[in-house]
Amino acid sequence: MASNHINQALKITIIYLVIGWAWIAFSDYLLLLVIDDVETMRMAQTYKGWFYVLATAVLLFFLVRKSLQKETAVREQYLRSVEKALEKAEESNRLKTNFLNNLSHEIRTPMNSIIGFSDLLKDPSFSEEERKKFIDQLHVNTRHLLNNITDIIHIARIEAGQEILARDEIHIHRLLDELGSEFADMVDTAKVSFSCSGDLSENRSMFYADREKLYLVLSHLLRNAVRFTEQGRIACLCQLEGDNLVFRVSDTGPGIHPDHQELIFKRFWQDEVGKDRVLKGLGLGLSIARELAEFMGGEIRVASESGKGAVFTLKIPYQPVNTRREKVS
Repeated sequence: MASNHINQALKITIIYLVIGWAWIAFSDYLLLLVIDDVETMRMAQTYKGWFYVLATAVLLFFLVRKSLQKETAVREQYLRSVEKALEKAEESNRLKTNFLNNLSHEIRTPMNSIIGFSDLLKDPSFSEEERKKFIDQLHVNTRHLLNNITDIIHIARIEAGQEILARDEIHIHRLLDELGSEFADMVDTAKVSFSCSGDLSENRSMFYADREKLYLVLSHLLRNAVRFTEQGRIACLCQLEGDNLVFRVSDTGPGIHPDHQELIFKRFWQDEVGKDRVLKGLGLGLSIARELAEFMGGEIRVASESGKGAVFTLKIPYQPVNTRREKVS
């Protein structure tokens, strides 16, 4: 800021000197050409001096005003940037506070359920059918706890820059079958139809990618669909489009408001959509999904309207195990 002031002052000084020199040199020459009388020359010199003072005063006024306006604009822009930074910091603190509160809830709730159902299993008075229900609840809560811990670990790895990209041979139909088996148990089949399928021929079904990360990304997209879809359908479809493998996870849930379609990928941000706290989770799933997708050289996009469901599209490079493949249009 100080250097700008010095440069501006130097600029004004140089302009003043150049104009003054030009005025003195050329005005005197012109006056000598048209005036012979000494008294008239003296008066002309006086008027010339006052004219120069007036002209330079007007010029300096406009130069200084322009400089002040520029300085004011810079200061206002700086203040706006500081204000935005403070708003972002406050929003970040609020989201982190919510995250810590949710973390406590999302860790303690399944742990309490695991402890509670484990104690019930020790009671011999319960029937075999009841004990089976307890075991199912243990499995659900254990999986929920494991998912939360996995999310926290991946966020820590991403923050530390310690994620490593593996190169695994993946059979797309086996991967989708595994996903289908895991998530079909989470869906109320009386209200929601669920499908997970691939549109690739067998000779194109093998490809290279990081299996763990791909599975985790698709799991987060499906988990999000299951969480917010109470009735209708959930589908995961894989297709080959050019040199990309494209996964589309669609649902008939409440949809996502256009203003929220980028916010949902921010860490700790959660779309309320009328859901209670138990269904909220940690607010990390979609953020992790997008960051891992980009780490694999791909991308995630969402298309949705409020009340009309959502379609999440994951696109990653297709690297076939069999290099002799046909070109796909």
